[in-house]
Amino acid sequence: MAEFAFREGRGDHTRIRASREVVRWDRELSLRSKLTADGYVRRLALFCDVSGLSPTEIVRRARDRPESLRRLLSDYAVAQRGRGRSPAYIRKVLFALRSWLDHNGVEFTRLPKVGGRDGVTIENERVPSGEDLRRLLSILSARGRVCALLMAQSGVRPGVLGSIDAADGLRLGDLPELDLAQLAFSHVPFMIRVRSTRDKIGKGYLTFGGPELAEAILAYLHERVVRGETVTPESPMTASLGPGVGREGRGSKPAGMFVTTKSLTMDLREAIHRSGLSFRPYVLRARFATACLLGEQHGTVTRDVREFWMGHDLGSVQNRYTLGKRLTDETVEAMRAAYERTLPFLSVMQAPRTSNDEVYRVILGMAGLDEVEIGKLGPLGSEVVLEALHKAKEATAGADAPGGPGQQKVVDATAVEAWIEKGWRFVAPLNGAKVVVEAPS
Repeated sequence: MAEFAFREGRGDHTRIRASREVVRWDRELSLRSKLTADGYVRRLALFCDVSGLSPTEIVRRARDRPESLRRLLSDYAVAQRGRGRSPAYIRKVLFALRSWLDHNGVEFTRLPKVGGRDGVTIENERVPSGEDLRRLLSILSARGRVCALLMAQSGVRPGVLGSIDAADGLRLGDLPELDLAQLAFSHVPFMIRVRSTRDKIGKGYLTFGGPELAEAILAYLHERVVRGETVTPESPMTASLGPGVGREGRGSKPAGMFVTTKSLTMDLREAIHRSGLSFRPYVLRARFATACLLGEQHGTVTRDVREFWMGHDLGSVQNRYTLGKRLTDETVEAMRAAYERTLPFLSVMQAPRTSNDEVYRVILGMAGLDEVEIGKLGPLGSEVVLEALHKAKEATAGADAPGGPGQQKVVDATAVEAWIEKGWRFVAPLNGAKVVVEAPS
């Protein structure tokens, strides 16, 4: 079995990057994803470091002695499993090697098959509760609070906020309802446009932010303005702090510049550790997904809209021609209303639904409304409930009145149960909202 010089910590891949062909490979991969390119180069450097082979020697062995390289890779996988490395970790190194060989025109199909599922190390990870987030927000900086809430309440990926090389990220101009002159939002919930260059699938989408995120953003911008920064629509949403300040300020980078995704997530990771919690920063986005799922169960938002807010691939042809195209103003406002209805599930500081809300739900349920219909009513108050009860009463008016044998009526689908209880017979559905019933003989 081959011997490998495993070392703890990150390896030095500057020597690998000095290779002209590796630089060419890196640039080619970066056309699709800079993050993938950086990861592949690092993994190639890691394998070269522990195996003692250069990138050129790997290509030569794959071309001239493929069986020898197959045995070497098999020994590497066995050794890494013996060190406790996960199957996903090993597969990523092997995929990087295959990409490097493909780039050099060598078709190598004899990679060892590594069993096991991805994500085993995080399968017991718990989505943070509202109390967890309150604890985390209390120790985060102004910039950290904005990052955490953008992920937990708007569902954006860390890669939306910054890039691997600090060349781009979410800009203040991507919040069209943010008035930079007044440092105020013209509308809350406010819109967040994710440009195609920051979208993982490259299509662009929009999501929204609520009052808690709006307050955090305005406080953060005020802090930046007080420090002397001039904020414009092109300014980054999450900016560098200046020379000597923070993780990314160890060099001479001026304030107000874009920050790498790694710096932003490391700030969150350190704060999570200091708060005594144990989850990855990315799980903040899982909280958004969970909250929207609860909203979907209560009828405040549909699955398609929830997927759209998170920047997922819409998949079906129907969605591609509705949510996948340029949205009309009416569609945007309908989404805004859905987000506002979902805010009770997204909020960190807001108390859970009051007992009055639960009482209202019971009353409306007794009147024949299901959870989806109740969710469409929005925030429940006495006037909303009274109006809904009045409409439900009107829908069943006439059920007690005698009708001639065979007489038919068109009634609301939500009231059909009451008509049937009075002896009327269901005939046929008319559309999604109406049905035909017939008087008893």
